[in-house]
Amino acid sequence: LEKGLFNDGLTDNTAAFNAMLTAAATGTTLYFPRGVYVFASAPASLAAKTMITFRGEGQLNGNYASGTVLQFTGTGAGNFITLGATTGLRFERIVFDYTSASFTGILVNGDLGFSYSSFDKCAFGTSTSPRTAAFLVTLDGGNDNTFAHCQFISALYAVRGINTTAHQSNANQFFACTFSALVTGAIRNPGGEGWLFSGCTFEVLVGGTANAFDTNVASPTNSL
Repeated sequence: LEKGLFNDGLTDNTAAFNAMLTAAATGTTLYFPRGVYVFASAPASLAAKTMITFRGEGQLNGNYASGTVLQFTGTGAGNFITLGATTGLRFERIVFDYTSASFTGILVNGDLGFSYSSFDKCAFGTSTSPRTAAFLVTLDGGNDNTFAHCQFISALYAVRGINTTAHQSNANQFFACTFSALVTGAIRNPGGEGWLFSGCTFEVLVGGTANAFDTNVASPTNSL
């Protein structure tokens, strides 16, 4: 367990997490044993932190929430995790969760320069999340990121890109991911160039409507 953190589902870890980030050098692996790490407020941005691995433990019983959970109990329309302009981050077996129906913001914000990073066997939201978050992950200006064997569950939308000129939301890849219990749609504005979805499963929306992608999908140009 990283120094100063508590996985008891009760103690606020915001200050300890920020201190851990400040001390983490490039190339560090941060280990989070199985448990629930509560955050009463959003931690500091991960901007400028490069080549760091955040490693959790897998679930015990097939439920993502029984693994390593970073749980946001705050409210409002802001971000829980802000990744910022950074590269080379790796997240393994981490669940990003939120508990308040008054949270209407972004669970993991990868806008504005987040690139060349990966999420492996992570979950964004859980079956008990209240489905009020606007987005689970955003990538407006996020490029060349990989999501493999991840779960996106319980929000209005799962992922937002951008299809506006010069925002450069390009080459983000999703492999064998599952999208479920979403209210409005799975993917909003998967714009830019070269987004890839391979072997992903899209369950119908809450209410039974099929809507994996919204209507703002960029048309391919200069295709070979």
